[in-house]
Amino acid sequence: MTFDRTRAPDWSEFLALVPMPNKAANIETKDGSVSIEVAVKRPWFLLPPLSWILPVSPKRVVILDFLGSQIWNACDGVRKIEDIVDSFASAERLTFHESRVLITQQLREMVRRGCLVLLGGTT
Repeated sequence: MTFDRTRAPDWSEFLALVPMPNKAANIETKDGSVSIEVAVKRPWFLLPPLSWILPVSPKRVVILDFLGSQIWNACDGVRKIEDIVDSFASAERLTFHESRVLITQQLREMVRRGCLVLLGGTT
């Protein structure tokens, strides 16, 4: 599936994507909290001697809250975003649209931070 960056994405295209955990991430679960460690690329401007003065960690740790942990556990690489939204809406007694807003905001942040990868079908 290819995306045209010149037009706004359609909700149906987005809801058809399948979220999958990043295989390169290290996941640690304890007491219901999920901690995800993701390797980050060094910015181009952090070359020696600047990198000696401003040390940058080669990894980023993301700790998910309760809602994020629920969404993370639902992202198994099989279920579509639409299915996750439906199950969350029925479990929390929300409308589909309310649930879609919550889920998409969390997914967007997890993808931006490198925790999740969105897989699309072939067209």
